[in-house]
Formats: sequence, C-alpha cells, structure tokens
Amino acid sequence: MGDVIDIYGLSPLQKGILFHTLYDQDDEHSFSYIVQVGFLLGGQLDIATFEKAWEYVIHRHEVLRSVFVWEEVEKPLQAVYQRLPFTIHQEDWSAHSHKERAKKLQLFLNADRRKRFLLDEAPLMRVTAIKEAKEETRIIWTHHHILLDGWSVSLVFSEVMEVYLKMIRGELLNLPKSLPYKKYIQWINKQDQSQAEEFWKEELKGFYAPTPLAMERKNQGQEKGYGECVYQVSEELTENLQEWVRNSRLTLNTLVQGAWAYLMSRYSGESDIVFGVTSSGRPTDLMGAENMVGLFINTLPTRIRLTDNTSVVDWLRKIQMKEMERRQYEYNSLIDIQGWSEVPRNSSLFHTLYVFENYPIQGERNEDLRLLDVKSAEQTNYPLTLIVMPGKKITLKLMYDRSYFNEGTINRIQNHLLQILIQMTKSLDSKLFEITHLTAEEQILLLEEWNHTQVNYSAEGMIHTIFEEQVKKTPEAIAAIYENEQITYKELEKRANQLAHYLQKHGVGPESLVGVYMGRSLQMMIALLGILKSGAAYVPLDPTYPESRLRYILEDAGIEVLVTEENSKNLFVSENIKTICMNKDYNAIEKEKSTPCISGVTGESLAYVMYTSGSTGNPKGVMIEHHSVINYLEWMQHKYPLSEKDVVLQKTPFSFDVSVWELFWGIHVGASVSFLPPGGEKDPSIIAEVIKKHQVTIVQFVPSMLSVFLDHFNRIELNMNCSSVRHVFSGGEELSSGLVRRFQQKWNYSGQVKLTNFYGPTEATIYVNAFDIQPNEEFVSIGQPIQNTQLYVLDQNQRLQSIGIEGELYIGGAGLARGYLNRPNLTAEKFVSHPFRLGERLYRTGDSVRYLTDGNIEFIGRMDHQVKMRGFRIELGEIEATLEKCSFIKEAVVLVREDRPGDQRLVAYVISDGNTQEWKEYLQNQLPNHMIPAHFVELEHFPLTPNGKIDRKALPAPDDQAIGDLNVLPRTPSEELIASVWGQVLGVGNIGIQDSFFERGGHSLLATQIVSRLQELFQIKIPLRELFKHDTVAALAKRVDQLR
Repeated sequence: MGDVIDIYGLSPLQKGILFHTLYDQDDEHSFSYIVQVGFLLGGQLDIATFEKAWEYVIHRHEVLRSVFVWEEVEKPLQAVYQRLPFTIHQEDWSAHSHKERAKKLQLFLNADRRKRFLLDEAPLMRVTAIKEAKEETRIIWTHHHILLDGWSVSLVFSEVMEVYLKMIRGELLNLPKSLPYKKYIQWINKQDQSQAEEFWKEELKGFYAPTPLAMERKNQGQEKGYGECVYQVSEELTENLQEWVRNSRLTLNTLVQGAWAYLMSRYSGESDIVFGVTSSGRPTDLMGAENMVGLFINTLPTRIRLTDNTSVVDWLRKIQMKEMERRQYEYNSLIDIQGWSEVPRNSSLFHTLYVFENYPIQGERNEDLRLLDVKSAEQTNYPLTLIVMPGKKITLKLMYDRSYFNEGTINRIQNHLLQILIQMTKSLDSKLFEITHLTAEEQILLLEEWNHTQVNYSAEGMIHTIFEEQVKKTPEAIAAIYENEQITYKELEKRANQLAHYLQKHGVGPESLVGVYMGRSLQMMIALLGILKSGAAYVPLDPTYPESRLRYILEDAGIEVLVTEENSKNLFVSENIKTICMNKDYNAIEKEKSTPCISGVTGESLAYVMYTSGSTGNPKGVMIEHHSVINYLEWMQHKYPLSEKDVVLQKTPFSFDVSVWELFWGIHVGASVSFLPPGGEKDPSIIAEVIKKHQVTIVQFVPSMLSVFLDHFNRIELNMNCSSVRHVFSGGEELSSGLVRRFQQKWNYSGQVKLTNFYGPTEATIYVNAFDIQPNEEFVSIGQPIQNTQLYVLDQNQRLQSIGIEGELYIGGAGLARGYLNRPNLTAEKFVSHPFRLGERLYRTGDSVRYLTDGNIEFIGRMDHQVKMRGFRIELGEIEATLEKCSFIKEAVVLVREDRPGDQRLVAYVISDGNTQEWKEYLQNQLPNHMIPAHFVELEHFPLTPNGKIDRKALPAPDDQAIGDLNVLPRTPSEELIASVWGQVLGVGNIGIQDSFFERGGHSLLATQIVSRLQELFQIKIPLRELFKHDTVAALAKRVDQLR
C-alpha cells in the first residue's frame, strides 16, 4: 500500500454516512450503506485482463483509494493513498444447476454483506467474479456508499468495460483526464453558508418534529434487518403517467414525489409533511462535475403542505417550483440543516426517504461481451425508503426496516401509492380531496366485510318483557341472591309489578325519568324492574356520589319521582320530587296488582339515562333505548351462552352501564344474579368470599381492579376461592398484555377460565367490541364488532383509514344512544351523519385505534391523552403499553405534568419489581428519546375512582428532588471527565449532570468526537449509540463505569 498523497474534508452526505456507519457498527443486523451491484456478463471474460482494467480505473479516481479518519482530529477527514493492491476473488459455479446457483448466490450475498468495511482501512470495495456458465460470468461489486453515488457507479463500471475492451483489442487507453473528488469539496467550502442558513431556516420554520409513521408496528423489537419490495408498473400505466405529466408540464419525479407526500399525509393525519429527498448534488457551475467520480448526491428535507381544495396539477406545480428553488442550496449537510431547524438534534428530521434515480450503464458495446443484467442492493438507515426508477416500465422499490414494518404493511403501502398515482392522473381537473389511497378491495373489506354484522333480534322487545317470558319458564328458579337472602323469578316478577302499578299511580309512564337512590340489594333489583315495567326509564343516583353531583343530576334530568330505601340520606326533600321508599311504603306498594301493567312502551322507548363524566366538569346524561340493550343481551347470550346453573356477579356500581348486563343478562335466561354488598367491589376479600359462597361463574372486572384482585391472593388461594368461575370479562379500561400474562399464570394456569376483553362507550350501549384471549396469548386487541354494530376508523375529515393506520373510532348500529339529555348541541357534535349510509348516524368516540390485518381493532389511547411536547406528538398510551410489556412491570400510567411553570415533563407511574434504571433502559431500547419519561414514580397501588378505574388526577407529583434544580455539578471522577470533554467539544461551560448532550448543542458529528476522546481517556471501547441512549452526564458516567 502506498503513501497518503492527499487529505481533505468530507461532503455533506459523507458526514452523515460516517456517523450512521459508526452508530450501527455494533448492530449485527445492520448493513447500512453496504452497496452490492451485480452485473451479468455474456461472452468469454479474461479475468486477468478484467482485473487490470479495474486497477487502471482505481488509479484514475482518487476516491476509490480513500479511507476515513475521525479519531483525534477536529473534524472528520478522508485520506487518499497513492496506490492500493487489488485482486478479484473468483468462484466457479458452472457445475451447479440454475436453482442451486440462485440459492448459492443469495447465501454469498448475505455473507458478503456481513463482512462489512472498516472505514479507516482500505480498500472500501471488493469485486467477485462468479462463473455461472461457459460464457456467462456474474460480477459482484461491493463497496461502501461513502465512496460513490449511483451515477458514479455507472461511470466507474462503464470505464472498466471500456478499458477492458481496449486492453483486449490492444488499443491505446486514451480516456480523458478525471478531475479528483477534492475539487467538489473545495467548491462546497466556497459556498455562502449564511445565505443557505437563511433559506433553510425559513423553509423549516414552524416545523418542530418529524412526520410520524402512525402505522401498526407489531414487529417492534422482534425482527431485525432490512427488507425490500420491488414492483414494476405496467407499460400501459407508465405511458399514461408520462403522457399526463407532459400535458401538465410536470416531471415524472414531481408526480411520484407528490403522490408520496399525499400518502404520508394520509398515514400521519398531518397536512404539513417533511420527508427526505436525494438530490444529484452535481453543481452546474463546477466544470466537469458530470463526469467526476465520488459521492455527490445529498439527502435533504423537502416540506410539502396539502390543501384539500387545491387542484392536483396546481399543487404539483408548486412542488416542482419549490424543488427548483431548493437546488441552489442542496450542498448543505443534513446535520447543519437540522441545526438550523426547530427539530431537536437528538431526533431525526424525517423518517422516510424518497429517491428518484436514473443511472444508465454506459460504455462501449461488444458482441463478444454483453451486459445481460444489472442488479443493485443497499440498505439505508431510514425506516422507510422509496426508490423510483423510470424506464419503459417504472420500477418502485420500497426498502424497509423490519423492526418497523412487516411484508403485508409494505405491500399495502405499495398498493396505496399506485392507487394515488392512478387517481391523480385521471384528469387535469382532479382535486386533492377527491383522491383516495384505498383500493376497491380494501374499501369493501373496511365498509362491508368487517362490518357485516346484521342479524335479526327482538328489536320490539323490552328488558322487562323478556324477563316476563323467562318467569313463565322458570318461576321457582332463584333470580337474585344478596348475602343470605334470595328471591325467585316468580316473587321478583310479583313485587316489580306491584311497584310498577304504584309508580303509574304517581304519574309515571313512557319517557318518564325516575331516579333510583339505592345501594346494591334485592330491593334495587325490584326497583329497576318495577320502573321499567311502569314504562319509565331509570336514572341511577349512586349513594357514594357527592351531594352536589346528585343534586345536579336530579335537576338536569328533571326528576319528579325518586325511589329510595329506608337508610337513604335525606337529600331529596323537595315539593317537586315525590319520594317512594321501598321499605316505608312497602305496605302501600304490596296492595297493588301483581300482574304486569300496560305501559305503552316500545323497543324505541327509553330504558335508562346514565350520567357520565363531562369535559366541562358537569356530568352528561346518555339516553339508552330498550332495543339497544336487547341487541346487546341477545348477542351476549349467543356468543357466551348462559344456562340456568350460571351465577353472574353484580359488582359494578349501577351508575355505570356495565351493571346493565350484570343485572339483566342472567335473568333473561333463567340464571341467577349475585349481589356484592355496597362497597364490596373495592375489596378483593369480599369479592372472593361472595364468589365462593354463591358459586359465581361469571364475573366482570375493570383491569385496574383485576390487577388488585390478582395481587391479593397467591395462586392456590385464588383458585380455591374462585374455582366456580368459568369466564372473566374485562372492560372499561385498556387491558394490558402484562396483566393478561399475570392472569394466565395465576388464575388460568390450567386453561379452564376464559378471559374476554370488551370495549365500548356508554353512548353505544355497554360494549361494542369483544376479543377472546386464548390460553398462553398475551397480545390484546379490542376485537371485532358485536351484532348489528358497525365500526369505522376515520381520519379528521371522516375518510376511511387503511389497515394499520391510526384514526378515530366511529360507531354505528343498533346500540347507539338517542343522544345526550337536554344537550342538543353536544348530541349533534358527537352523533354525526353517517358518511357511508344515508339517514344513519355514527358516534365519535374520541379514541385512537387502528384496524389490524385480521379484522381486529387495536386500541391506542384516548385522543385527549395524545399530547404535543417540544413539537413531538406523543401518545401516552403507547408509552404505557410498552412499559407493561416489560416482565417486571405490572402496571403503568404516564402523564404530562407541569409542576414548575413552563416546564412540561413526562412522568411514569409504575407498580413494579424492578428499579428506575431498569425501566429507563428498557424503554430506551423500545422508544425514541422524546418518549422516555423524565421521572419514574413507583407506587404500591394506583388510586381508583368509584367504578374501579385508575384515578389519574389523584396520582402524586414526583418528589422535590426529582423536579428540582437540574444543574447539579459533577460528583464523581467519571462525571467530571465527561463534563469536561463535553465542555471542550461543545464550547460551553457550567455543564450539570442532568444536562442533555443534545439540548446543550450536540449533534451526530460532535458525538463521534466526544466518544473518540472518552475512549482515549477511559481506555475502553464506547459504542457511539451509548451516548444517544445515555445523553446526560450522569447517565453516561454510570454506563461508562459499567463498561470499565
């Protein structure tokens, strides 16, 4: 190897590639920027002469003899050797069959990729010649992308072929002189950085966070490596697209780039999109640039805004004009551009890359040696890259990170892009809002197949009339049990009828609202059925509620008749309210007829008004009709049939609609209802005692309470007390995979107890989805719609979202509430016109979900739990779900707190067997930095609301030390050394142990300097990615001490 003959700086993209190569060097699954180009040559190939041709071309171009230096230098440099030894590795596969050769080739390419390159060791390329037949040789040219772009690859190989043919013929090698790559670096250094800075600052002004990839990521952390999907557009469609762009005075590049922007907008739900675009980087004012060899392309951000009413042509022309304007500033490094933007340095500026490439292989043709085929493969460090290759048939190549995407998702992306291209070019007058990315097949699937839930049900039936039919079948069966009391179907029917007649005498009838202020008891069951039989609807008034809330409900609902029991508080003394006491008025009620009364109600009459929490602070009354309840109960019985032997535990406070199925499902089919004593729903011991005493078979838990219940008993105790239970239903909150795992291990270890996850808002009658969890299964979705229910995942404009893409869940069908009592404006806001079925309505849930490929729906979180911090859109539910996947974390809640004015921080509350550092390290391997909580608070249990859900408002603030002054000076020798190096490299002082490297001005190239200096000081190897995982002085010092 010769001496170094020149040293100079790096181009913008070389700087980025250097960083990413160093960052990924310890990841055995990453082969970023390893480029493999395959050429299949037909004819006799003289390997010795071919090798000499390569040597000649390598000597012509300095960049092919370059290595890179980044340690112990102020800025990274590239050094050029005078000469390099070069040999072609040879293989002979001619004896193998075509099938065998294909298999061997794939194995060879994989092994060749794994060899990688060390950037400080030459050469950064290698060539292999594989003889496949007598006159067929495959050339594999592997090199690091830091040397060459695609155009240069074309130039180099064309030169090799030209030189080879001249050598074979004995002709003079009179190739024109090649300008060194250094000329381009010198040109870059002469450019006006201040003008470029001004342009990029204005271009990216107001853009704070990368456009999110808001799609299904079930592969996260499981599969490694990169995949690719290649699709060739038909010749006919290619011609149509080319004709349309000609008529529109546009380029094909602009059309496909616009289609990509539109697709990213639909996926992310944002109208202001940024993604990466590669530019040629060959300046027109640099003489000979077109024929220079090196890495000229650059990756730059492109920002595209979408307005629905704009015509497609006008919008694309704006994109094209912006592209031309940006060309004069395409020489800046991405690191510099990000520094000029408002996106934090420890985040990527974009997640997707768009490449439009057209690199024809040129050079002399010879009938004795023909180029039969060219194939190229490389891997970028972006999660998703689209490469567009024009030709007679346009080729679309999608390269993807397997930890983000699976093959099915990539195929959908490809189909969606094609659909957009077709729709955009239908005419010259198309509008953006008319474009859909969904294929016809996908629309049928989302609108019809997965919502084909229509079945006949007793739409004219009522809760009490179906009960009356059951009384005739099983009059002596036990309908309800409370402590040591029980009541038969016949007795319950009699007493409910008597109360109904009594209520009617007090003016109660259809559409009347009757308040019920009682605790759980047999009397409560009689009261509810009696009210329904009278034709009225019941309004629950939970005795545990504050007096102010109870009075608000009474007034808002206009309650004129109230049913109570003897021990009720004297809160309702009013001349406007008639109070009926089930105990005091017993003698009068008992004198009434015991036969059903005529009420005049129908299936469309009100059954109950349930008050739920409102965003304004006051609760709102949800009006539910009989037929909606009947639809749900009939579905329950069809899906999870009860027999007369079953006992359903009634544990949910009757002010929550889950109580409806606990109360009425069993008595519709001859089963029994077992009542917990008031307040017992909060005590695992009481729940277990009642389950054992009454041999309960069916029980419902809010996930928070299920967690408490599982923690209260060991496995033996749990199964001794609850051996009668055959089915557990969970709903009201998100059911985490961690909780499912604990359930399977503790309660369902024998596989005898079924677990079902329910989802549904009060406004759609109890539940609308169900997901049956199989033994040993941990992944939890909210399942598929129940009968006569339609579910749609829509964007902010009520357009269908595709499979795997987040959107808001809308519900339609038989379960929809009539609306909100006395709230016509709120009803109109939440119950909207059905965009796909004329004359029907949909309820907007405010929940973020997505469809999975199997038709199940994944719950992501409340849309009002989606926050923006420092420009990043953060889904708190995603952080919670990720934490709960960790084996040593039982439950997790994440909040945004502002305990100091203007200082918003993510705080995670956990119930766990681990420690703060373990939680943080786990998250750092799963989530981006901006989603890592600043503080972790460990609790023994979470505060709960009256219905057993987690009370987020009652979670404590982190202690004063956790939120105090962050500027604590270094305390240990390691912290002192690290803070000192940071100060030198960043050019800042007063570095505290909790200061973030990136928030103090650090970026990727400075990170390489930091790590280089620390390795020298500590005499250990420190992977570059450790600085990104541990970006404070304290965290990095702790990690360094662990590595020593």
